[in-house]
Amino acid sequence: MSTAASLKAQILTWEYENIIDDTYESGANPDMVKDASGNLHVSYWNKETDRLMYAFRQKSTGKWTAESVSNNGTLGFASAITVDGSGNVHLAYIQDESGRAYLRYAKRSGGVWTTETVSSEDLGIYGADLNFPTYVHHSLDIMINAAGAPVILFFDGKVQSQVSCPAPINLIYNNYDLDMNVAIRTGTNNWQVSGFEDIPDRKGTGCLADGDRFGEFCRILPSAGGKYQAITNSFHNHDLLLFSSQPNDVNNWNLTRVDSTSRQYIVEARHFRESFDYIDAAMTGDSILHVTYGLSTFYGLLSSEPTRKTFYYAQINLNKLGTPGYTPYIFRFLPNTIYRSYYSIAAHSSDSVYLTYYSVPDRKMVVSYSYNAGVSWQFDTVMQVITNTYTRTQTYGDSLFVLSYEADKDYLILSSRKRTGTVWRHETATTSETRGNYMSSYMVRNGTDDEAHIFFNEYQEEQLYYGERMNDNWSFTPVDAPGKGGANVALYQNAQGEPCAAYVFTRTKELRYAQRQNGIWSTNLVDAASNPREVVLATKGDSIHICYFDLNTGHLKYARASSPSGPWNLSVLDSSSAIVGQRPDLYEDAAGNLHLSYFDAFQAKLKYARKPLGGAWVKETVTPASNYNPSFSSVRVNSQGDPIIAFRDANNNAIFLAEKTSPVNWNINEVVIGDITNLIGSPLKLIIDTENRPWILYNYSSNHDDLRLVRRDGAGVWNPVSVTDNSAEVSNVFDFHLVGDDFYILGKKNQPENIGLGLLYASQGVRTAMESELNSRELKVYPNPLSSGMGTISFDLPVADRISIGIYNLSGQMIYSVTKDEPVAAGNHQKTWNAENIPAGVYICRLSGESFTTYRKWVLIR
Repeated sequence: MSTAASLKAQILTWEYENIIDDTYESGANPDMVKDASGNLHVSYWNKETDRLMYAFRQKSTGKWTAESVSNNGTLGFASAITVDGSGNVHLAYIQDESGRAYLRYAKRSGGVWTTETVSSEDLGIYGADLNFPTYVHHSLDIMINAAGAPVILFFDGKVQSQVSCPAPINLIYNNYDLDMNVAIRTGTNNWQVSGFEDIPDRKGTGCLADGDRFGEFCRILPSAGGKYQAITNSFHNHDLLLFSSQPNDVNNWNLTRVDSTSRQYIVEARHFRESFDYIDAAMTGDSILHVTYGLSTFYGLLSSEPTRKTFYYAQINLNKLGTPGYTPYIFRFLPNTIYRSYYSIAAHSSDSVYLTYYSVPDRKMVVSYSYNAGVSWQFDTVMQVITNTYTRTQTYGDSLFVLSYEADKDYLILSSRKRTGTVWRHETATTSETRGNYMSSYMVRNGTDDEAHIFFNEYQEEQLYYGERMNDNWSFTPVDAPGKGGANVALYQNAQGEPCAAYVFTRTKELRYAQRQNGIWSTNLVDAASNPREVVLATKGDSIHICYFDLNTGHLKYARASSPSGPWNLSVLDSSSAIVGQRPDLYEDAAGNLHLSYFDAFQAKLKYARKPLGGAWVKETVTPASNYNPSFSSVRVNSQGDPIIAFRDANNNAIFLAEKTSPVNWNINEVVIGDITNLIGSPLKLIIDTENRPWILYNYSSNHDDLRLVRRDGAGVWNPVSVTDNSAEVSNVFDFHLVGDDFYILGKKNQPENIGLGLLYASQGVRTAMESELNSRELKVYPNPLSSGMGTISFDLPVADRISIGIYNLSGQMIYSVTKDEPVAAGNHQKTWNAENIPAGVYICRLSGESFTTYRKWVLIR
């Protein structure tokens, strides 16, 4: 077993070019408000970066824009939004500081966000705490009072103490000091924070000495006379509470119990277990308050009796509240199987009410609407969706808007229709573009220009795209129909120089083929009777060849056609074990012979198949069963046509190289590189240069994914070669190409705030890294790698100068003098020398003038 990579790194300069940027706006935990002009304002949480986001929809154009409220992360898990009469946006939100939640406020005025702290006291654990007995759900709401000041209603979820109730029916912990608070921004720009009075134990169990826990779900609304109305829940009392303030006074409130579970359930155990949750409210006129709320077992976290979950509508006339004989109108919706439904309400008038809820059993967003003050209701399905948070509902003019969170794809959808009915119209409110989860590419040289061609999927649209880089410009074209779940893509250039692709529609489990001719893409079905995965393609020989793993059978399949339109001849290429054919890699050599590497996962061995031009497939085993555990492979051939396979051994977390040394023998005793802690080589790519030297590009997984490159020199030693300037962190999904002496890496970017596709390239024969450069003189040394011929130094002088150029080893000894004290005019210049006189190694090229000295460190590879 030969040595692994040496410690002597070779320094190569790579440059980066952005191909395409994705936007990752997320949309979790949204709040929505409309302004007087019908524009929509939305706050939401970006889960990926833990950041608060703001989105705006222009009513006149329907166009959405989005921006970060702050560049800092760790904020925005919960937020509330409102707009004042001048169009300024106000946000209340929760920020994370060392795992504790703090209340913050933000204002957008003139396009600029300013943020400030509301209270220095923390509100408990940041995020949703689902550990019994706490179950903290951060809740908050915000409004603007008549004086133009923001008022924030919020829940303090910090547990100060807890005790177990001895009553047999109350065998749970009671949490004390979890209560509702209100904050108002004063004229001196300070925040006045005050708490509500304790809610006593209405049942007299003696368990709530410090008052009931309340405020977990809360909404605040302005009403006539400068009053505020705050609706919330009382947990252990199992009550729905309404607080009405004194005029312009947030310190004095009158409490009314609007509803109780004891009214709903006669059996005490059922009454005890039910809690009010997911409250929303709207106001029409000066006195009509519309409320929707749900009941569930401990906020839906325990579902021992799931058939009891239901939700309600209540209409409260504030002018009559508290008068003898007055009871708010309450409507109970059936069936009572709606569970954790994330209710939302909007009211156009005292009679026209719209209530949105999520039906978990059939995964539907539903609007219930009433035109007679909630006496009778009609139902309309908005759309099929998967969600795990509340929705928001608004009306404007004759329109109804519903904002839903699509949890499966992590973005917001705005649905709209006429208030009186008609069909729903859906639009993406926030877009999480995720491109390149599946990607394939090739590079070709056209004259002096290297053209890049790429094929990739876009997750949210479920669309496949082809992109090409011509004359330094990228263009993109959709291929085939969207919405089918395009994946497992393979791109190739056919004999006519046109791009073609094989891919899978995951929703229909179809293997398909597409080809461009005269600028137009045509597509056709290859295989509809399998569950295809891991597709590879070649087309320049006598036919179109597609190899793929069939998940239904666990075998390697092969599709062949003589023309793009078929017919396709389908066959099983390898069924020698229960699971064989995973992770195939296909290479077509210059003679049109096909070379295929793949795995037998059941027997843990690497396999190889060869198909000569016009001939049949011949299969053989590369590694003995269970000696290795291959998981990724890449196959190429040397100048003699012998196959070489790089593969990852999962048993040893190492990369191996297998070379065909005779018609029947493989040399697999060479460890390229190994690692103890990092998942290296998932995936990897192999290329063979013109000097028969193998290069392996592989993914190196640690705290930060990155790419590593190794190369075997003439002495058989593997040397690491740096991939610098990978600022976008291209990794995980990538291709590796060599065009002439130029290296190219195309792949998926993996920074949280910089996703999409990027291109890394080491051109001019792989230029080497510069150690230092002074006075803005540009100095380049190339070509590299080089086995013979002339070396070139390029430099740029801003003014005429007398220069000298020398090449030194790392000990400072001059190896070669190109010129000395030569007068040179301003401009671009090149000097050449006979590179045969310089052995392989690391050198310093020195360019000196009368007032400057520039160095470049470079590597001459043989």
